[in-house]
Order: sequence, then structure tokens, then C-alpha cells
Amino acid sequence: MEEAWKFTSEHLKNLESHDPESELAMEVKHALELPLYWRIPRLEARWFIDVYERREDVNLILLEFAKLNFYIVQGFYQQELKQVSTKILVSIHLSLFYPYIY
Repeated sequence: MEEAWKFTSEHLKNLESHDPESELAMEVKHALELPLYWRIPRLEARWFIDVYERREDVNLILLEFAKLNFYIVQGFYQQELKQVSTKILVSIHLSLFYPYIY
């Protein structure tokens, strides 16, 4: 397994060095930085949307759908974060002024 990793890494780095500005080189560099399972899926999706947008064979409808989906889910996350942070702040506020309740 170790030998396969060294072989593929070496050849991918060589591929990257031929044309460092190419789309494939960017994807290879990104893949070699961290394994996919260590990355946050939503941030990885956003990165891939940016990469896909620069492609020559981009499907504009698919790109627009991906962006829309990302922003809708991001909006849900922001609403949830707002609700959780409000509850935490209320809890802290109550515990400061009414310590016998908590």
C-alpha cells in the first residue's frame, strides 16, 4: 500500500509540475494536500463549484443549481446557528442574573 501511495503521489506531482496553472494541476494539488475524508463536505462542495465554474465544458444549468443548493443549505445553517446562539446567550444571561435557577 505504501509503495502504491509513493508511486501515485510521485506521478501526480510530476503531472502538476508540467502546467501548474491548469485545472487538472489545481485539482491534483488540492487532492494531495489532505485526504477527502478529512475535509468538511460543504466546504469541499464550495471549492469544487469554484473549480467547475472555470472549466471550458461547464454546464451552466448544473452550475447554477449547485450554487443555489449551496446557498439554500448555507441559509439553513445560518438560521440554526442563530437559534442556537440565541438560546445560549439567553441561558448565560439567565444564569448570571438568576443563579438559583441553574
